Amino acid sequence: MFNDILDSIQASENVLGVCLLDENGVCLGTRGRLTTVSMDRSTDLPALILASALKPKADQRAPFAIVWDQHASMHISQNARLTLAVLKRAP
Repeated sequence: MFNDILDSIQASENVLGVCLLDENGVCLGTRGRLTTVSMDRSTDLPALILASALKPKADQRAPFAIVWDQHASMHISQNARLTLAVLKRAP
C-alpha cells in the first residue's frame, strides 16, 4: 500500500523525491532524490534532516544536512500517525 502511494506521488509533476515516516520518525519508504530521511526530534517542528537528497550519488558519505535549496522546496503533511515529505522543484 505504501509503495503505491509513494509511486503515485513520485510520478507527479515537479516532484524530485518523496518519503513517508511513521509516528516514531522511522522511514517507511523513499522515492527519487530523498535517499535518507529522519525526523529531527530536538524541535517540535517536523524538520527533516536529509542526507544526499540533492547531492550526487557518489557523495553518500556526506554528513546530515538540512536541505534548503533555491531550486527545490520541501512540503510536509502530517496526521497523527504518518509524516509525508515531498521535495518539489521550484517553479
